[in-house]
Amino acid sequence: MIQQAADLINEGSKIVVFVGRGALHCGEEVSQLAETVGGPVVKALLGKAVIPDRSPYTTGGLGLLGPAPSVDAMEECDTLIMIGTSYPYMEFLPKPGQAKCVQIELDPTRIGLRNQVEVGLAGDSKSILTALLPLLKKKNNKFLKKSQERMKDWFELMEERGTRRDFPMKPQVVTHTLNKLLKDDAIVSSDSGTIATWTARYVDMRGTMQFSLSGSLATMANGLSYSIGAAVAYPGRQVVCVVGDGGLTMLMGEIATLVKYRLQVCVVVIKNNVLGQIKWEQMILDGNPEFGVELEPIDFAKVAEACGARGFYRGFCIQGCKAGAKASTLVAHVPDALRSGAEIRDRCMVSRVELGKDGRVRGVHYFDREGEEHFQRAEAVIVAGYAIESPRLLLNSAKTGHERAWETRAAR
Repeated sequence: MIQQAADLINEGSKIVVFVGRGALHCGEEVSQLAETVGGPVVKALLGKAVIPDRSPYTTGGLGLLGPAPSVDAMEECDTLIMIGTSYPYMEFLPKPGQAKCVQIELDPTRIGLRNQVEVGLAGDSKSILTALLPLLKKKNNKFLKKSQERMKDWFELMEERGTRRDFPMKPQVVTHTLNKLLKDDAIVSSDSGTIATWTARYVDMRGTMQFSLSGSLATMANGLSYSIGAAVAYPGRQVVCVVGDGGLTMLMGEIATLVKYRLQVCVVVIKNNVLGQIKWEQMILDGNPEFGVELEPIDFAKVAEACGARGFYRGFCIQGCKAGAKASTLVAHVPDALRSGAEIRDRCMVSRVELGKDGRVRGVHYFDREGEEHFQRAEAVIVAGYAIESPRLLLNSAKTGHERAWETRAAR
C-alpha cells in the first residue's frame, strides 16, 4: 500500500500536504515531505503546531479561520496528502474528481470520511512517512513558490490590520500584540467563535509552542478549562487563554479554580457584549434577525479581583483632563480613573479625538446611546476602553476628583 501511495504522489504535479492533530509529532517529516513534493503544507486548526506558522513550507490554516493562499492551493491542487486530520468543512477541500488523495490516519474508520480517497494508510503518521519518503521523487517547487508569493501579501495584510489604531480597538490588534509577548514554549488555548479567528491568524506557532481549542464540536467556553489542564500538566510554562466574553460568561467560576490551585494562567478577554460568531451567522444565513445574541455587560476585571486573581483593564486612556494634554500620552491601565468618582456614561462610543494645530488634545467627539454626537473639552475628559468594546466616556465634573485619581496612581 505504501508503494501505491508513492506512485500516486509521484504522478501528481500540484500537491498539497494537509495536516491535523495526528501529525503533531512528525513536523520534521512533514517539512521534508513538502520539500520533496514541492507543495505547501495546509494545517487544520488542531494541527496548527505541526510546523511553525512562519515556515516557508506552510500557508497556515484553512477555511474561514485560515489564510486565503490555503484556499487557493486547495482549489488548484491535483493531489492531496491528508495526514492525521478529519477536517469537517468539506466545502474547503478539493471538489469531487479534482484531486487524487492519499490519507494517513491512525483510526481506519476515519479514512474517506470527508473526502474521496484513492489510497488509505492506517497507522502512526510518523512511521508511515518514514517509510514513504524514500519512495518519492523530488519535484520542482513551482507550486510551492506560488504559495509562498501569496503568503507575502497575506502577511502584509495581517500586519496592516493588526496595527490599526481605530477606535474602538479592533480584535486583531489584541492578538497581534499578544503574539509578540508569547514565549517560544507557550501553551495557548482559545474559545470557539470569532475569537478563534483572531487567535488562529495572529498567534504564530514557533519553537515548542502548543495550541488547542475545541475541534469538530466547536464547544463554547472550552478555552479556560483547557488552560487549567495545561497549567497543571506543564508547571512553569507560560499558559495563555484567549477567550471571548460569551464563553467566559458561561464558565467564569473557573477563575476561582485558578486561584485555589495557584495556577499561573493569563486570561485575555476580548469583550464586545455579543455572541459574535452567532450574530455573524444570523446576518449571513438567516437574513439578519440578530436574535438572542446580546450579552449583559460584565466587568471581568472586577470578577477576577473578587475571586482573588488580578484584574486589569486594557484599552486606552487619554491622560490629563487639562486642556493641551499630549495626544501621545496613552496608558493602558485605568482602574484608578474608574475609581475617581467620575460620572460614567456607559456604552458611549468615541468617534474621534480632536487635536489642535500643535498636536495637543482639544477634546473628544462621542456618540451617546441614541446615536447623537457630542463634544467634550479636554479639561473634563478621560477616555477608557476595554479591548473591542465600545469605549466608555468618563465625564468628571469635579476636577479635584480627577487629580486625586492620578495622584493615587503616581504614588503606586
